[in-house]
Amino acid sequence: MSQLVSCGKSILIHDQSIDPILRINPHKSSINCCVWNHNNCVIASCGNDGVIVLSRSADGQSLLPLEHNGKAINAISFTSNSQYLASGGHDSIVRVWDLKKKTIQSQLKGHYSQINSLHWNSSDNLIASASNVGDILVHDVSTQIAVSTFNLKGSKTPGFKAVKFMSKNLLCSGSNDGSVTIFDLNKNEYQCNFSQQHTSKVTGLSVTQSLVCSVGTDQKCYLYSIVDKKVTHTIACENPLNSVAMQNDDYSVTVGTLYGQIYVYDIRMTQKHKLQFRGHDNSSVNFMEYQNIESQSQQPPPSQRLLNESNLSVQSQVKMNQAKSPMILEMKKDSSKDLNALSNKESMIKIEQQKQIQFDQFQSRVQSTQQSKFDQSTNKIEDISRKYEVSRVISGQNDFTDEQKKFIQQQINEQTYQLKKIVQDSVSSMHIDMIRQFQIQQNEMQQLLDQHMKEQSNLVQRISQLEQENQQLKRQSY
Repeated sequence: MSQLVSCGKSILIHDQSIDPILRINPHKSSINCCVWNHNNCVIASCGNDGVIVLSRSADGQSLLPLEHNGKAINAISFTSNSQYLASGGHDSIVRVWDLKKKTIQSQLKGHYSQINSLHWNSSDNLIASASNVGDILVHDVSTQIAVSTFNLKGSKTPGFKAVKFMSKNLLCSGSNDGSVTIFDLNKNEYQCNFSQQHTSKVTGLSVTQSLVCSVGTDQKCYLYSIVDKKVTHTIACENPLNSVAMQNDDYSVTVGTLYGQIYVYDIRMTQKHKLQFRGHDNSSVNFMEYQNIESQSQQPPPSQRLLNESNLSVQSQVKMNQAKSPMILEMKKDSSKDLNALSNKESMIKIEQQKQIQFDQFQSRVQSTQQSKFDQSTNKIEDISRKYEVSRVISGQNDFTDEQKKFIQQQINEQTYQLKKIVQDSVSSMHIDMIRQFQIQQNEMQQLLDQHMKEQSNLVQRISQLEQENQQLKRQSY
């Protein structure tokens, strides 16, 4: 089970235990949203104090505060690589922060009321934001223009509480009138609408690739199938619900209440929750999110990850070459059949054996060159990692200093670039050598065919001459 981050008056991190494993208090007021970055090392949070704080998830240490005008911020969202962070709140402006430069990259305008929710799409080129008066704007970040706009038509209580991208072009929303709506950005229209479930406003949304989950103050949690366009499961709780988070197993649903309880349900057994978390005493659970599934597993050190990835790259390339070899041999065999039909069988078998020997030599030469270059680069990375590990152990440090981390990262980046360059050059050289070998073989085959055709032509002429001579001899005998 991955870790869960939730916020109210504080930020709590839970695993499978009832009590939180970490409590963080980075804000002076209520916290409205908290999200993991792409590798789960950093938690970003925002609140009514108008400040965005980046905190380290391991120990809760504040790393970077981001401030602009002091107005309350309701929602934040990372891009897929955590280079940019979007925020929106009471000033009705979506701000895109460049976290490397610690500055505002762009400001996206168009809303006329406070922004309650926002979310990036998977390509990081579009950002959807929902306001309190019932409009959703989808901005293209590169042009800073709203490419799509959606409104709640005919609603007596307009206003969106939550918005989430399900895929690159599918957008899900939950509104104050209790409806859950799916928008198709490609067609710029509604795909489906669930308006008969919640009897009060939707307070939270969570999505996976196949399911949408919504909660509301009517104490209900609904799961919807987008493919079948129907409600698949219903969970009834004892208290009004304010937030929801789903794991990617499509079975576990976690809901947070207005009174601070957090319940974990298995949708296959919805009668009673299987786990309850504590920690938000007398405080509503405003937002929850599970760790990114891609980064859950324990990862090796950066140098070891690079070695593993590079090994996989080289192994895959070798397998590709081995897979291509039977195809190339088959092509040569097909060509040799035609030659065997036209010339002496023994000589063609000898030629085929020579071609096979040449190709095997060529393939082994390419693989050995590629492996030697790869070994040189990976040995450098191992030496860098080993040197600083020994230095850290001798000095008695528990962790690298910032200067050491920066230097190691720089060296790894340089070696990574060199390694990529080596692989690219090796593949390019291999392709050129293969084309050259094929061209040489084609020329040799063409020469053999021309030679055979010439010999055949001479044989035909000789046969014709012999037939004429035979006819003359027959006439003379008569």
